Amino acid sequence: MLASCCAGTAGSLAKSIMDTGVRPEQLAAARIGLSALLLLVVVGVARPELLRVRRADRRLVVGYGLLYFATVARIPVGIATLLEFTSPVLVALWVRFVRGTMLPSRAWAGTVLALGGLALLARVWQGLTLDAVGLLLGIGTGLAAASYFLLGERAVGTVAPLGLVTWGMVAGAATVPPLRN
Repeated sequence: MLASCCAGTAGSLAKSIMDTGVRPEQLAAARIGLSALLLLVVVGVARPELLRVRRADRRLVVGYGLLYFATVARIPVGIATLLEFTSPVLVALWVRFVRGTMLPSRAWAGTVLALGGLALLARVWQGLTLDAVGLLLGIGTGLAAASYFLLGERAVGTVAPLGLVTWGMVAGAATVPPLRN
């Protein structure tokens, strides 16, 4: 319920701030930085153990955060998020073609719908109008998320989801401002 309220008011609040002359990329960088700070403080005080990441998982956690936020610095956040959300499609393809597991027809229908939705949003019929580097970074984000899911299958419980989000935001706060300039 709280998430719905926040999401519902975010657009109008952002518009009000941008009407004062703040550029969208400045606002995005400020939101990411504030989110990183709040998450570090709240999680650090309430559940500090969630911020512990095994040495073996650190590169994955940092890479995941850097890829996503480097992507949103170059292409619209909606498309970047959709590219990140192709990770279940990538996991399904991995399971089918690398592991050789037969998938139900509903998995293929979902894959087609997900890719079709991304194609509609990106307006592929108009040609590639997105920043090529941003698009590649977005695909990398989807691959990083899929890798995380597949690695998580073997190492369940080694990286807490809230810890991953927190460190991802920290990586984003350090990444977005330099990429925007």
